[in-house]
Amino acid sequence: PDHVFQGPDGELYAWYGPAVKRLDAQTASTVPVGSLPFTPESVAILPDGTWLVSQNPTLYKFDAATGSLAPWLTLPFTPGPSILLAANSLGQALAAASYGNQVFFIAPDGQFSERAAFVSAIVLDGAGTAYLGFGSSEGGYVERIEPGGTSTFLNANPLPPTLATDAAGALYLIGYDGLMRVPPGEVDAQPFLAIPANLVIQVQIAAAATQIRKDFAYDELNRLVAA
Repeated sequence: PDHVFQGPDGELYAWYGPAVKRLDAQTASTVPVGSLPFTPESVAILPDGTWLVSQNPTLYKFDAATGSLAPWLTLPFTPGPSILLAANSLGQALAAASYGNQVFFIAPDGQFSERAAFVSAIVLDGAGTAYLGFGSSEGGYVERIEPGGTSTFLNANPLPPTLATDAAGALYLIGYDGLMRVPPGEVDAQPFLAIPANLVIQVQIAAAATQIRKDFAYDELNRLVAA
C-alpha cells in the first residue's frame, strides 16, 4: 500500500493507488471502501467520515459514501513531493508542505506560517493543539503550537519522526530509550515503554475499547495484561 493509517473509528485503512481499503484484522483481508480519480500524496480522515486528500497543490475533501470530491484549500505555491495531513475529533485539520528550502505549516483555519526546518511529522490533538516533528532518523525535536498560537519546543528527540496523541492530550513519540510520553501541558518526555527504536516505523493511538470482558485483566490504559 501507498499509505496505512488509522481512522476515527479505530480501524486501519490502506491506500492502494487511487483505491482505499479497510484492513480486517479478523480475516486478514482488505475490504474496498472507495476510490479517487487520482493517487493521493497524503490522507487523513475527519470524524464525520470525510477524507482529506492531497494532490499538488490542492487539498481536497472526499466523501467515500457518495464519491464526491471538493477542493478544500489550494496552496499558493507548488510544494515538494508530499504533503503531511492530520485531523482531530473536533473536525479540525492541518497540513505541512515543503517548498524549496522553506516549510509552510497550514493551520486548521487555513492560515500559513513558515518554518525554517523540514517538518517530518505532524499531529493534532482533540483540543486543537498541533505538534510538529522536525528531523530525521538521526534525531530531531518537537514544537507544540497551541490554538492561540503559543509555540513551545519540547525536551523530546523523536527517533524516528513519528508522533501520536491520546484522548487526554498526552504526546507519544519514539526516543532513544523506546516509547516516550509527554504529559499534557508539560515539556519533558518521560519513558513509557521500552522498545527497540529501530523496529518502529509509526506510532498511532487506537480508539478506546468498546467492550471489556470481566474475565480479562486490564491496566489503567485499557491494555490487556492477562487472560
